[in-house]
Amino acid sequence: MKISNNGQQHWSISQSKEFGTEVIQSLESISDAKRRQKAKLAWIASIATIKADPMTAGGPRFRYHQLDLLNFVFTNEYFVLHYAVDEARHIIYLRKFILNP
Repeated sequence: MKISNNGQQHWSISQSKEFGTEVIQSLESISDAKRRQKAKLAWIASIATIKADPMTAGGPRFRYHQLDLLNFVFTNEYFVLHYAVDEARHIIYLRKFILNP
């Protein structure tokens, strides 16, 4: 387990290139400039929140027992983010991004 200088566990985030492109395109598709900027800032803040403590940032949904991954859903007014956590290896897998209307 990696421990940072301030004593917290270190978590790594894993996402595919396609996932990152999908998020950027979704955020850019927001027509209202103010809402688009707020959504981008919310994205940055949500990643920081999830990385700081993925086990409490989102609501747990279910576990993939064969993979030993716990799935979570993080929501805010701009989007819904599904992610999975590998507790043993301290990896967060970003899985699905849904932009709220």
